[in-house]
Amino acid sequence: METDFRYEFYNAGRRISELLRFSISPSSAGFNSDEHDLGCCGFWPLEAPQEGFFSVPADINSGHEVVRVGFAEDIQRRFGKWGVVRIDPNWNAAEKEDPEKEVSEYPIAANRDAAIERGKAIWLLHLRKIVEDHLRDCQNAMSAGGAPRAASGFTKKAFKLLGIADPGEQYFQGLKEEGRSAGSGQMNEALMQMQTQQSAMMGILLAVASGQKIDPELLKALLPQPGKPAPGMPVISGVATGEIKKPVGEFDPKRAGLEAYDRRTQDKSNRAKAAEKGLANS
Repeated sequence: METDFRYEFYNAGRRISELLRFSISPSSAGFNSDEHDLGCCGFWPLEAPQEGFFSVPADINSGHEVVRVGFAEDIQRRFGKWGVVRIDPNWNAAEKEDPEKEVSEYPIAANRDAAIERGKAIWLLHLRKIVEDHLRDCQNAMSAGGAPRAASGFTKKAFKLLGIADPGEQYFQGLKEEGRSAGSGQMNEALMQMQTQQSAMMGILLAVASGQKIDPELLKALLPQPGKPAPGMPVISGVATGEIKKPVGEFDPKRAGLEAYDRRTQDKSNRAKAAEKGLANS
């Protein structure tokens, strides 16, 4: 059970929710006579809303006694640099504060309005220090020839709250854009080469099937260009003007079913029969 007197705070930063520990009295239920720490402690739930006020007790009834708890001092010591400011009507900033020190050294104010103003200033200073530490890490990594890492966790949130771009994230996104652009260009070039080779191969097959002389330019299109290999396409070697040499193999009209082909004297049906006969005898 809590007493009436409480300390009031303002939390300018993120929400804080945890259990504050305190020593219970010997008459309290659960007190350990062996004086082990875990058996002599109680826990009080702290809820400090984001950008809101909250209060904590100065004393707690424990058993038959009233136990003095140091919640206010603990909160000021642990969370003061996070923008949690205690409100003390007797605080005189002009007399007790050193203007040469950072505002985070004095997480205390005389009233609510001053607490809000001071809490925001301390919170922004906290965010700035987090961002500056990350920027320093990025600079050191790049100076050593490495890649800066992108911010994560609360550091990433600090960049967002301050509206500052993370150089580590920009570096990573730049690599992705370069890779996407390079990959797209390489793919387009590969597709164009494959289309060119397919067209050339079709032209050669039609010329062979019709008994016409092969255009040397078609053969050149099938040859790999210096520094520009055609991925996924066979490389045809041993090609001379007007003929295809082994290992590709010489054109065999019998195996192709074209031995009796004569477009001047045979009609379509006769040519088909002759082709079937040629294939059967091959």
